[in-house]
Amino acid sequence: MDLVHLLSNATEPPPTPPLGALSSEIFWFIVGIVSGAFVAAIGLFFFQYLYDRYKRPVLKIDHNGSPIPVTIHLDSGRSGTSGDVTLNRIPYVVNRIRVLNEGKTAAENCKAILTIHGSPLNVCWWIPEERYVMTINSRDSEYVDLCAVCERDPEALIRDSQVYVGPFTAGPVLGQHDVLWRIAPTEEGWQTPIAKNRDLGRGDLECTIRITAKNAEPWESNIRIRERPDPNGRIVEFI
Repeated sequence: MDLVHLLSNATEPPPTPPLGALSSEIFWFIVGIVSGAFVAAIGLFFFQYLYDRYKRPVLKIDHNGSPIPVTIHLDSGRSGTSGDVTLNRIPYVVNRIRVLNEGKTAAENCKAILTIHGSPLNVCWWIPEERYVMTINSRDSEYVDLCAVCERDPEALIRDSQVYVGPFTAGPVLGQHDVLWRIAPTEEGWQTPIAKNRDLGRGDLECTIRITAKNAEPWESNIRIRERPDPNGRIVEFI
C-alpha cells in the first residue's frame, strides 16, 4: 500500500504556482530588462558625449601671433594722383587676426564678428572665395581681416590730389569721404570705392572680436583699436 501510494505521488505533476506569484515574476523580469536597457542607453549617451567632446573643434585666437600687418591697395573711386600715389591704389595696412583650431575635427561655417559700442559688425576672412564663412581644418589656422589703417595721411592725400585735363591739372579731386583713416571690411570683403567700407573714425576704440562656428563653442577676445599705428602698421592690441 505504501509502495502504491509512493508511486502515485511520483507520477503526479508538480503543483502549479499561484497566478499572482507568476505575474509578479514576469513583472520583475520585464523591469529588469527595461532597467538594463535604460542603463545601457545612458552609458552609450555618456560615452558618445565624451567622444564628441574629445573630437570637437576648439577655436582660439592667437594673441601672441596677432595682428599680422599686410599692405593692400584700395581704389578711391577717383582718377588722378596724389604725390607718388595713384588714386586707384591707395595703400592700407590690414590688421589680420590668426584664428586657431586646436581640436581634432574641422570647424565649419566659422564667422568673425567685431562689436563696437554694442553694435555687432560681421567682418571677413582673408581668402576672397571664403570671405563670409570659413572652414578651419583640425590643427590648422586661418586669418580674419579685422580692420585697416591708411599708410598715408588722408589730409595730405586730399590736399595734393590732382588729375590731368589735357595740358592742365585740376585738384584737389579727393573729398573727405574718399579716403578714410581707419576702416573695417564688410562680411563680403574689402569694398571699392573706399567709402563703402565701414568708417572707424578717430580715437581709440575698445571692442570685442568673436569667432563662431556651427560645430564649436565660440571664442571672444577684448581688443583695442588704436588711432595711431605702431611703426609696422599695427593698430590692434589685446586687452
